[in-house]
Amino acid sequence: MIYIDSGSKMALYEQIYEQIKEQIISGALASDEKLDSIRNLSKKLGVSKNTVDLAYRQLISEGYIYSKMNSGFYVEKYESYKLNVTSSTTNVTGRNLSVTGRSLNGIDRTISGTGRSSNGTDRTISGTGRSSNSTDRTISGTGRSSNGTDRTISGTGRSSNDTDRAISGTGRSLNVTGRTLNGAIASAASFRTQNRVRNFKYRFVADSINHEEFDWKKWKNCLNEALYEEELDFTGYEDPRGDIKLRRELKKLLFENKNIVCSEEQIVICGGSMYALDIAIKLINSSASDKIHAVSDSYVPRTVFNAFLAYGIRLNESDLNDDTDVIYCSPSNQFITGRRMGVESRRSMAAYIDEHDVFFIENDSDNELLIGMNCIPSVYSFVNDSDKMFYIGSVAGVMSPMIRIAYMVIPEKLIKVFCDMYEGFRTSIPMLHQRSLQHYIASGDMYRHVRRMTVLAEKKRKNVYEVLHELENDRYIQITGDSTGGYFVISICDEKQPGGFVAYARECGIEVKEYEGYYFIGYLSIKIESLGDALDVLKKCIINYR
Repeated sequence: MIYIDSGSKMALYEQIYEQIKEQIISGALASDEKLDSIRNLSKKLGVSKNTVDLAYRQLISEGYIYSKMNSGFYVEKYESYKLNVTSSTTNVTGRNLSVTGRSLNGIDRTISGTGRSSNGTDRTISGTGRSSNSTDRTISGTGRSSNGTDRTISGTGRSSNDTDRAISGTGRSLNVTGRTLNGAIASAASFRTQNRVRNFKYRFVADSINHEEFDWKKWKNCLNEALYEEELDFTGYEDPRGDIKLRRELKKLLFENKNIVCSEEQIVICGGSMYALDIAIKLINSSASDKIHAVSDSYVPRTVFNAFLAYGIRLNESDLNDDTDVIYCSPSNQFITGRRMGVESRRSMAAYIDEHDVFFIENDSDNELLIGMNCIPSVYSFVNDSDKMFYIGSVAGVMSPMIRIAYMVIPEKLIKVFCDMYEGFRTSIPMLHQRSLQHYIASGDMYRHVRRMTVLAEKKRKNVYEVLHELENDRYIQITGDSTGGYFVISICDEKQPGGFVAYARECGIEVKEYEGYYFIGYLSIKIESLGDALDVLKKCIINYR
């Protein structure tokens, strides 16, 4: 029962939200129990459908309920973090993702052939890296050299195509820390295919917004203000953590949006979230006396896996135990589906951190656009002792990729360690851009831009969903992930060659990204005026591919 108090000062949607939330927390509504449809509940309560929709959206954003395509709304499972727990499936629609690419023991990924060498600690690279297609490379030879410390790669680097290079002799030995060739775990052919530089008519990617939708005039005004500030000294060596004025603005922003309490002394400005992650791992590694055991609460992209691997640390998935030293988490945009960790699961994770002696890295980068959702507190904010907490954020998700500025909150006890480690270093972001961003935030332009972009992104999302939903009904695709991260995740029904749609889409003049057989359909980088035509091209491409 939900009671609406017309005399209350609380908004109608908040009353509905609060009462459903309490029923879920108390157990009155069980996991996977179906809720009333928006239409039915609005009739029962005598309120508009928009009011119920707002309440349901907030419950979804905080992880209390989830939606199933063509089915309705259901109560989310509560995830408790205990020793040796297994993470819930990364699928908001109720379909399980079968993610491949790790070896049998759940620790290392394998590359065709034998997954590990005879000593059980390192991988071998043997057999054929991919099929015999003339565009694929083969990697053969032994996984390790005779001295047992370095790997060797021999044989033919690519197929017999006369335009390809060959790797002969002993090739290049790789450092025992475990880095793979070029730092990539993906096969060389896949890496080459997805990173080929060419012009696309439409790019359905999720890593940037359309640069024309960014208010460059406002940014130029902030740039001019920064340029003519008398106290700004462009010739001196600044603090390796970055501009103090920007760090003060970020401190306010973190408190207002993420409920994170920190000092400007703890904030470090970085050239991107991966640079921030590298610094965090380096600081943790420098303070550890033994080999680090790191785990992630969910599946992670190769770039994150490789960031740990560069320091000889293998990032395991969902293997919390007494040996765990570091937990990596991206609660607001979990790979692959972009699912959000709910409020109760965040509290549970925070409780686990308080009870155990572990470092925690919360990667919340590129999450400023909460499409159709409100902000929810970070895991960091629920932890009582932030002595081992790292928080990573960035502004690239709402600004141009040309202005890639990230920031990180580091533990207070590691401030001196960082300053000693990076003494004499400049931040990778030019001081002029840092001070311009400070003006952009302080003037309120950042807040207004985010609001405008959020509304625009929601319009794009609805248009994309309508087309994908139609294709799903016609059994061309299956929508696997529907998130607030600026993209949908789909799989092609009855696809004969996993990953083949990327090459076919390229021939149609559009770019999509693929991972383990799943395709990311991003929409933020396409102008709203061009989205209709872009979706027509995408739709025809998917239909003809089948």
